[in-house]
Amino acid sequence: MGKKTRKTRKTRKIFKIVLAVLLAIVIFTVVGLSVVFLDVAAYTATGTHSIGPTSYPAGGGPGNALIVYDPGVSGAPKGIANDMASNLAAQGYYVDIAGIKSSTATGNMSQYQVIIVGGPIYGGTAASSVQAYLSNLKPASGTLIGVYGVGSFNTSNDKIAPLPKGSNLTVQETLKINTSQNAATVSSEFVNKLIS
Repeated sequence: MGKKTRKTRKTRKIFKIVLAVLLAIVIFTVVGLSVVFLDVAAYTATGTHSIGPTSYPAGGGPGNALIVYDPGVSGAPKGIANDMASNLAAQGYYVDIAGIKSSTATGNMSQYQVIIVGGPIYGGTAASSVQAYLSNLKPASGTLIGVYGVGSFNTSNDKIAPLPKGSNLTVQETLKINTSQNAATVSSEFVNKLIS
């Protein structure tokens, strides 16, 4: 009876190990696929719209601004882009709000004095679409660059605006917006810091 009990225990132990390994594989597969599918939302961001200044400073407006967004699954980055555009328009800017895959977002950047790029945070870092966009961004000299990320992870600034090694791009302001924060207030503060 002792031999049979040991064999049964050994069999159960092996079964538990196999089950744990299979469970780990399933979890890693689900997480990996979810990151890929969540990033697919960037490919739907092809639209562009513009708003003019809501105030006209003495001596003319400060110029043009571009806000590029990856909407993510929730769409929150797009709403924040619109909040930031309203803030910039109130400061006298002409603002283009463009999906990250739009022709405006990938076109000539020389006309913009301010460029803001934002999107979701997946797994503690900016979406791959935002990372790729920042890697290829070629703004005019002196352009103010801001980057924001939306998510509930505790994310450092270098993960919100990850730049490749050797990049000449300088990001003046970064913002991590937690889903529980008041986006309109935080967006306004971010814009004011960026353009001041």
